[in-house]
Amino acid sequence: MQKVCNRRLVQKLCKSEIGLKAVQIVCKLFRHFWPADSPPTPHRRHTHGNILARKAFTISIPSEENVRQVDYFGLVSGRTVDKFAATKLTPVRSDHVDAPYVKEFSLIVECKLAHVIELGLHTQFVGEVMDVKAEDSVMAKGGLLEIAKIKPLVFAPDTQAYYGIGHFVGQAFSVGKGI
Repeated sequence: MQKVCNRRLVQKLCKSEIGLKAVQIVCKLFRHFWPADSPPTPHRRHTHGNILARKAFTISIPSEENVRQVDYFGLVSGRTVDKFAATKLTPVRSDHVDAPYVKEFSLIVECKLAHVIELGLHTQFVGEVMDVKAEDSVMAKGGLLEIAKIKPLVFAPDTQAYYGIGHFVGQAFSVGKGI
C-alpha cells in the first residue's frame, strides 16, 4: 500500500459515492471540510455498535472482482458469522484508527468518528479522514489515482444492483468550455 496523503488530490478523485454494503464502506469526501461519511446505519446493525465503541471506521473501496464477497457482507451479520473467514478476505489493523480494513481492496480511507447524527432508526456517521492508502497497481503517473484501474464497485440502492464504472466520457472543467 502506498500512502496517498495529498488531500486536494483525494478530494478531487473521491467525491462520488462508491458502495459496499454492511462493511460500512461508502466514500464521500467533501471539498472544503474533508470529512467522510458512511451511509445511514440502522441501529440494529453490528457495525453501528462497533463504530460507536471504537470511535472510528474505515472505508475500503471494493473492485468489481469482489462483488460476491461484498454482497455476502450485506447478507449476514457479523454478530454470528466471521465475514472475513467466510469470504477469504483479510482484515488488517489500521495505522491511524481502531478499525480494520480489507487488505484485498485497493483503496482505503481511515476515519476518526467526528459526528453522530441520529435519523430515526438510522445513524449517520461522519468521520475525519486520518489516512488514505492505495495499492501501487491503481496509481497512474505522478501519483494520481486511476479510476479505471480501481474498478470500483457501485451499489444502486434503488434497484439493489451492483455496477462498475463506465468508460471515460470527457475531461472535467474542460469538455464544456466550447459552449
